[in-house]
Amino acid sequence: MEVMLRVAGILLLAIGIVIRYIISRRKFNRRNPAGLEQFTSFERSIGVRIIELIFSLTGAIFILTGGILLLFSYKEEIDGFLHAQTA
Repeated sequence: MEVMLRVAGILLLAIGIVIRYIISRRKFNRRNPAGLEQFTSFERSIGVRIIELIFSLTGAIFILTGGILLLFSYKEEIDGFLHAQTA
C-alpha cells in the first residue's frame, strides 16, 4: 500500500510540474520584445487564457495531491522517528 501511494504521489507531482512548466513556457514564448503577450485575435486570447487557467489549476491540484500522498506514504516512518526521539 505504501509503495502504491509513493508511486502515485511521485507520478502526480511529476505530471503537475510538467503541466505547469509547459504553460509557463508557452506564456514566455508568446511575449514580444516589450514583454507583452501577443495573440492573433481577442477571441484567441480569451480562449487560450481560460484553457491555461484550467490546466494550471489542474497542475496545482496534481502537485498538492502528490505531496499529500507522499506524506501519507511516509507517515509510519515519521511516526516511528518521532516516537524514538521522545522515548
